Amino acid sequence: MSNIKFIFIFTLLSLSAFNTYAENIKYEHISDVVPDKYKISRLIVGDLTSDGNDEVILLIKMTDPKFNVVNNYGETVDRNKRGLIILKDSGYDYSIISENLDCFESENEDGGIYAPPEMSIESKNGHLYVHYSQGRYGWDEFNFRYKGGFFYLIGYESAEGVNGIIQRKESMNFLTMRKQTLTLDDKFDVFSDEGVEPETSLYDEKWETMSFSGLIKLRDISSLTSIYDIYPIL
Repeated sequence: MSNIKFIFIFTLLSLSAFNTYAENIKYEHISDVVPDKYKISRLIVGDLTSDGNDEVILLIKMTDPKFNVVNNYGETVDRNKRGLIILKDSGYDYSIISENLDCFESENEDGGIYAPPEMSIESKNGHLYVHYSQGRYGWDEFNFRYKGGFFYLIGYESAEGVNGIIQRKESMNFLTMRKQTLTLDDKFDVFSDEGVEPETSLYDEKWETMSFSGLIKLRDISSLTSIYDIYPIL
């Protein structure tokens, strides 16, 4: 066996052993998993692995003072990014299932003429949902599911509207590679008919087949803000 081939195989075995070891590190306390210069902003529990036991979902936030900046109104705001750590709770210790330490922007980002969207995280029916609400103007929601040791982005929905009335809605299923778009007919006046829910028949429905390279893991997403940052070709 050549030296180059031996070194290559040894490296692969070493990396595999390291990853296995890292995934099986046990922590006595939840706080033990939080990296230096981070803090826990929120803690959610829910069964994400369909084993009947709740996982622990941590929304964490950097605490680096260099990201405390002065905004356009002369106020000092914290622009440190946020991330997720998902833990398996054995009942007597914790281990990390997945983590992404900086996939979320700060809650104090500049929202332009609007307030920045309000983010919430929920465990529901075995799925992990990340929801961004812009009040009466719409929302975005990312849907993750656990399989084979990883959390995959399997769905996305967004709605845009005025006065609480949805004018356009997109639904993407990354398992079937299908995209549905609903567009409200211009005949419906969102200003004159404020508070009136449009009939389903007033929405034009369009279906498309999407094209992309494959499902993406939560841990590999650099920015979970816009679906088009994750899949630019959609």
